[in-house]
Amino acid sequence: MPRRLEDIRPADHRSIHDVPTRTKKGSLEHKPLPAAESHGRHIHISKVKSDDKEPISSHQTVLAPQAHSHDNRHEHHVLPTKPRRKSTGLRWLLITVGVIVVFAGLGYIASVYFARASFTIVPKSVLMEINSTYLAQDSTQGIVAATGTIPYSFITVRGSASSTVPATIGPAVSTRAQGPVTIYNSFSAQAQRLIAGTRMANSSGKVYRLTGSVVVPGYTVSGKINIPGSTNATIIADQPGDIYNITGDSSISDFKMVAYAGTPKQNTIYARLTSPIVGGMVGTQSVVSPSVAASTTAQLRSGITNDLLKNIHTLVPSGYIMYDSGYITSFSTTTTTNLDKTHSMLSVQGSVSGMIFKKIDLVNRLAGPTAASSFGSFKYDTSSLETLDVTVVNSSSAPSTGSSSTTVKQIKAVASKPVISMKIKGTVKLVGIVPVDELIKKLLGKTSVEAQNVFKQYNQVIDKIDGEVMPPWSKIPTNPARISIVVKG
Repeated sequence: MPRRLEDIRPADHRSIHDVPTRTKKGSLEHKPLPAAESHGRHIHISKVKSDDKEPISSHQTVLAPQAHSHDNRHEHHVLPTKPRRKSTGLRWLLITVGVIVVFAGLGYIASVYFARASFTIVPKSVLMEINSTYLAQDSTQGIVAATGTIPYSFITVRGSASSTVPATIGPAVSTRAQGPVTIYNSFSAQAQRLIAGTRMANSSGKVYRLTGSVVVPGYTVSGKINIPGSTNATIIADQPGDIYNITGDSSISDFKMVAYAGTPKQNTIYARLTSPIVGGMVGTQSVVSPSVAASTTAQLRSGITNDLLKNIHTLVPSGYIMYDSGYITSFSTTTTTNLDKTHSMLSVQGSVSGMIFKKIDLVNRLAGPTAASSFGSFKYDTSSLETLDVTVVNSSSAPSTGSSSTTVKQIKAVASKPVISMKIKGTVKLVGIVPVDELIKKLLGKTSVEAQNVFKQYNQVIDKIDGEVMPPWSKIPTNPARISIVVKG
């Protein structure tokens, strides 16, 4: 087929109205040229071949003149331009990179927000073997503790017990009650002498007398406080009868000296009961077999001791310690009460005084200043003190601990000689107390390097540290609930 070109205008009005494009094999289609592109635009026409394989045009460029816009019968056509693949690919690359960055950022923020830190701490400890004899001093005596002694004080509880035993009717008796008291002098710094037979009365009006002469020391001054001088004495009821008996359960006031009534000494020189006053009786006394009385009394004392020891351990203040062997017992004379012609009741009153030590004083003496000071300003635990074996060894100034036959005389010995010897044996372990809450506050939001500097501040109380932060690139969380510190001692 011969080549055809349609609507070619002369050279001075050169314009292309229709450019054929291939639609099917061997046919051409005309597309209109948009009006906006018909003015001054260069058109590149690719080679188009017909069925006879003859070119229509080869790189022919024409200009559409603006002067012939009046010829609206003809429309201008151009070939569609091919999209630029390079710009499209770059756009997708940027989108992909942006998505990756966003997800990476969100992942990092999430990992930091949900970060966790855990630490395992082994506290510093000091182990000491103890096997020696130490001096202990009663701190309740108003005397400054001597250098090298261990201060102690007493907790005292009282109780009583009774038991019914077989008996026979004995002879008529008339006895006066008697018992121990402590006499105090807060009247003067000068000692006051009281002669045997000096009368004193309690709030109920019952009168008792001193069995012997005593000298009551004057008061001492500690700071702005007057500490009364004191001494021990025995009093006896002025008249026989059981109405003068005073048991441990009785509510009784201090004893005032009858001769000092109406004078300044009435309320400043006085006596206070230290043990029950018993033995007063008028009438027929039952007779109990000596062997029965002895065995029953031993059982009653043992029961009183066990019951009082259970109670006294619950009274030990926080920060103090009492050892099972560190106590003193005191019992009154066994009293017999008639029940009927064939039975009597034996009664015993007693007390247990437990020696309590302030833990810090005990540690400072046993461990020495070097071991205690190794923890610096940090506190340490002394729970191992309970395992020590403590025994009072000098019976001249204190009774054998745990003895059921302790007498009032031996109790006086402790008061008059407040320094005693103790044998202490065992192992003491001091363990540093790590202030966990304080440590967590200092670790909040810290990097690993900063955390190491924080832990260095606790070198005196921490021996080893093992920890981790998850994820590894995160800082220690700022939320305390996400920080775990376990102390293994």
